[in-house]
Amino acid sequence: MIGNGNRAALGVMSGALILTSWTAIPAQSATAPQAPAAAKEHTTAPNTKSASKSQSATITAMTRGANPRYWRVLVPKRKSGKRSLTRITGTSTLTRTMPSGQAVTDAIRVRTGKSFVRRAVSVERRRLDEQTRWIESDRGLTSKRGRFNADLMPGGLGTWEFRFKALKEPGAVAMRAPGETLLSISQHTSTQISWDQISAGGSHTCALSTTRTPYCWGYGGTGALGNGGLGGSLIPAPVTTRGVLDGVDLSQIVTGSSHTCALDNDGLAYCWGRGLSGELGSGTMANSSVPVRVDTSGVLRGVTLTALSAGNDRTCAVSETGDMYCWGEGKSGALGNGAKLDQSVPVKVKAPAGPRPFIEISTGGTHTCAVREGGAASCWGKGSSGQLGAGDGTYASTSEPERVAIEGEVKSISSGGSSSCAVLTLSTQSYCWGSADDGRLGNGQPTNTDTPSVTVDLWIDGAVLSQISSSEAYSCALTTSGQVACWGLNRNGQLGLGHLDNGPWPQLTPSSEIRDLSTGARHACAVNSNGEGFCWGNGANGELGNGNGGTSYSPWPVSQPLN
Repeated sequence: MIGNGNRAALGVMSGALILTSWTAIPAQSATAPQAPAAAKEHTTAPNTKSASKSQSATITAMTRGANPRYWRVLVPKRKSGKRSLTRITGTSTLTRTMPSGQAVTDAIRVRTGKSFVRRAVSVERRRLDEQTRWIESDRGLTSKRGRFNADLMPGGLGTWEFRFKALKEPGAVAMRAPGETLLSISQHTSTQISWDQISAGGSHTCALSTTRTPYCWGYGGTGALGNGGLGGSLIPAPVTTRGVLDGVDLSQIVTGSSHTCALDNDGLAYCWGRGLSGELGSGTMANSSVPVRVDTSGVLRGVTLTALSAGNDRTCAVSETGDMYCWGEGKSGALGNGAKLDQSVPVKVKAPAGPRPFIEISTGGTHTCAVREGGAASCWGKGSSGQLGAGDGTYASTSEPERVAIEGEVKSISSGGSSSCAVLTLSTQSYCWGSADDGRLGNGQPTNTDTPSVTVDLWIDGAVLSQISSSEAYSCALTTSGQVACWGLNRNGQLGLGHLDNGPWPQLTPSSEIRDLSTGARHACAVNSNGEGFCWGNGANGELGNGNGGTSYSPWPVSQPLN
């Protein structure tokens, strides 16, 4: 029980009551009596002297409840006529001390009954022992069920203070409910994990930790999370390492629209998720909720793969000898084997002979692109929007690789939905071609083109582009200094600019020291030099990994996995 600065919190462990270090700091105008003796739940009568139609709520009781991961803070409610209205004022705070040697993710939930007043909420926290300033940690609207969720990254050891504020009604968050109003704090003990790489897919995201452990989160209805189930996850969940991944060291993970693939240190590939077009490469056209090994009885016999790429319903790979292989959806000709048929096992791409091997491959919506050592680029598949970059004005499709009409040495290439982009070696410029809808070419022009054109130069002094990533209708580029610029469609905030306006030219996102970048269908993710993950854009299926299940218009930290 907590009230007016008195420290007492109740929990249950192995049937016994234990004391935990939590403190509630009430609202400025609210008071609460001294705490009674220890019990499972304690409440304080509301302040009936108030003449207002609503009441400033004081956090008056906390219980651990039946679920040991969840903490509840009860607030008093006041009936006014036929309505019950509770206010949690902006100065109501909660303080707790983190357990020694553990990292804790704080999932904060405001929950009411069926009827409520829709309000925007923000959650802030600061560490008291360092007297740091308040930091806004999450914000958003309550959902249709009257719930607002905020998942805060572990902040290290110390005593942290939380504050809840209204964004539309100064000083208060108003909720109307027929039953009790709860402010729930979920305490999850987690292991601090650093990320090595991250990949954003259609409605899910996957990443490899620095210990080479795979995690996925977001929509899991096709089995794309690889944990043996079809449920989704709002935070990173480990991929099952039983079965074909037992004892395997992974080196790369990639996500398609609804499937995921990974590469191990021995050059073998594994996939899971949607497989109805053959994109898992296992020889069957069926989904799998656990990893399966890509078939090696045919063209991959004795082949060591070095890089993977997953597209809408297709997967491709490059071998150590510079050959390319693809499997999955082939009706668009994007498998590059000269045919237009789906394939459930890998087929070899009919690349023209050249002096240099291929070193990078990128699968898009209905086309594929690749780069040779030395910087020559090729694309194949559907070309009706000019996404193959042939530069001849025909906008033709092809089922075999054709040279991209770009001058200079290509360092990185990326296939989007109906456009493609590339960056040149030691260049501050990016080139895009194909569909110009929504500003996805980055040059402010509204017309499709099959000739690679320069996007507007980034205005970062001395910045050199190192990586580019294109998705259905937008692209992002990474500089060698770790800055990110995005352009194109921004309907879900996927440009990370803090708003929803489309970006006809590259604009910098509020991020720095980024070393890995990936764009998904409607969200994007990145990893910084400290191994921290960030995602932004659409998060309706949990693909942002922040535990919230909501959209974020700017980069937001990925939560730590639970133990």
